[in-house]
Amino acid sequence: MGACAVRRAGEELERALASLNSGDVPVSVADELVQEIARWERMLRAARVSLGRRVTDAGAFRSHGDRDPSAYLSRISGSSRARAKEELALAEQLEQLPDVGRAVAEGRISHEQAKVIAPAAHADPRSTDELLEAAEHRSFG
Repeated sequence: MGACAVRRAGEELERALASLNSGDVPVSVADELVQEIARWERMLRAARVSLGRRVTDAGAFRSHGDRDPSAYLSRISGSSRARAKEELALAEQLEQLPDVGRAVAEGRISHEQAKVIAPAAHADPRSTDELLEAAEHRSFG
């Protein structure tokens, strides 16, 4: 699987969402979909940041007229430059924390949770499993 597979899946998802009428979905199915979509959102954000980092590391953001990596990511995502800087910094941290990075990429934890976990996991790598377990099964905030 690669970029082509992701594009095809995206096209299929766009078609499915265009035909979705939430009022026609049984509540139990809606509940399941809410949970699945939340996980997909986390996975998509992780992929966007990872791919965005590849673009910015290569300097390709300049070809779009952006002056720096955070300007590129904020323009693409519609978020603030501060948020884009945080995402890029977290992506760099997660390179040193593969278990946390994998949990983010798999959508098991959010970027916000990873941002809290990363410093603690870096300080005490033996705590990583416990931190991930807590983040996956407890409310955040």
